[in-house]
Amino acid sequence: GLLAVAVVVLEAIQSIYQFQGKGITYQSTAEALKHEKYLWYATAGHYLTARNPEALLAERIEEILYSGHGRYNSEMEPMSRARVAGKQ
Repeated sequence: GLLAVAVVVLEAIQSIYQFQGKGITYQSTAEALKHEKYLWYATAGHYLTARNPEALLAERIEEILYSGHGRYNSEMEPMSRARVAGKQ
């Protein structure tokens, strides 16, 4: 019985903080950054013809990070609305 209670509590904590969704978003952003790093090192893709590869790398990293934040915020928004509605 105690084990069942512990499992229910842990599941509730997981659903409140959305650890799985955060982890997926983090992992996809990390993989995109890694991919960009390899293209830059190899001077391939967008970097092959870039006039200033370092500036392009900085811009592309910002785009990836911004889109990662956007995915995270869109995943968390319904949950935060539900919390606010529950408090009223």
